[in-house]
Amino acid sequence: MIKFSIVGTSKSKNEDVYYINERMKMWGCLFLSGVLPNYWENIEQFYSNANQSFANKLGFEFKDLVPGIISNDKSINLEDKELFTEIRKCTRELIFSEVKNLLFNGKTAFHLFLFSMVFEEYSLSEFKKFKKFIEAKDSSYGKRNLKDFFLDDHPVLKKNIIVLPNTSSRSKTGFDEFIWIKNLKEISK
Repeated sequence: MIKFSIVGTSKSKNEDVYYINERMKMWGCLFLSGVLPNYWENIEQFYSNANQSFANKLGFEFKDLVPGIISNDKSINLEDKELFTEIRKCTRELIFSEVKNLLFNGKTAFHLFLFSMVFEEYSLSEFKKFKKFIEAKDSSYGKRNLKDFFLDDHPVLKKNIIVLPNTSSRSKTGFDEFIWIKNLKEISK
């Protein structure tokens, strides 16, 4: 059974392995929280195991809102209507999945998720306004109450929504592994 989904914007490398460059951030937090029972002994073990199949065996999964390989969130073409349709599709899959805990790897993933829940049509200017509105309401990390975003009667309210610092090495904010470890421990009980 899948206990939680780690939701990111997109894969950054064309490989089956997740979080290659950020392995000590992502996989280190999974290890320190007890989700990952043992850390790998060498890079070969890492490359052969740090994938979706391995994650599923441990009770979690990786989900990307944006299909394909995107090396940097800023290179996501937010004016592409087909892309927005794909983001909405992935968002709906997450909302109606059996998984109760959604952990967002960074605020951009959370903002795209929220935006695609609220808006039927997409425009870059509306996204920028919406993002400012979200950031003004709450800029911290941790568990979110989506009622704060006027989603009083929505199926996603049955899920635990947790926004965590981005593990990407390109992130402009400092990485706080302690909030990752704390939240992973709580949902893994």
